[in-house]
Amino acid sequence: MNKHTLEGKRVLIVEDNELFSRLVFELLKEEKMEPFTATDLTEAFKIMEKTSIDLIFLDIRLQNENGLDILPDFKKKYPEVPVVVLTGMGYDSNMMKTAIDRGAATYFSKENDLRDLLGLADRLISKHWYFDERSLPKASKKHPH
Repeated sequence: MNKHTLEGKRVLIVEDNELFSRLVFELLKEEKMEPFTATDLTEAFKIMEKTSIDLIFLDIRLQNENGLDILPDFKKKYPEVPVVVLTGMGYDSNMMKTAIDRGAATYFSKENDLRDLLGLADRLISKHWYFDERSLPKASKKHPH
C-alpha cells in the first residue's frame, strides 16, 4: 500500500452505525485521509455537492434506506467515484453480484479486518482495481446477449 496515494484523499462513509462509522473515520484519519460521514443518501449528496469525493464506503443496511437500492443514485450522479459496499452480514455471492451489477467497485464484510479497507482504498483510488466476474459462482455469472 502506498501511503502517498491515500494522503489527502476524501472518503465518504455512508453508515448509520455510529461506532463502525467512527472506527472507519479514525482509521482513515490515521492515514492522513479526509473522511466525511453521512447516515443517509440526503446527507451524502449534500456533502458531495460541496466536496470532491474520491471514494465512497456505503453500508447496505441503513436505518431508512437500503444501500443496494440507493447505489444506482450515487453511480448516476457521480459515475467516476468508486463505491465499496459494506455489510455486516458476511459474504453473500448473490448480494455481491447485485452490488456489482448496480455499480459498486467491490463488497466488504465488516467481519474482516478494518485495515483491509485501506488496501481497497489504495487500489481503487490509484485505479489498480478491476472486478473479475470469474470470481463469482457460475450460476451468478452474466451471459452476454
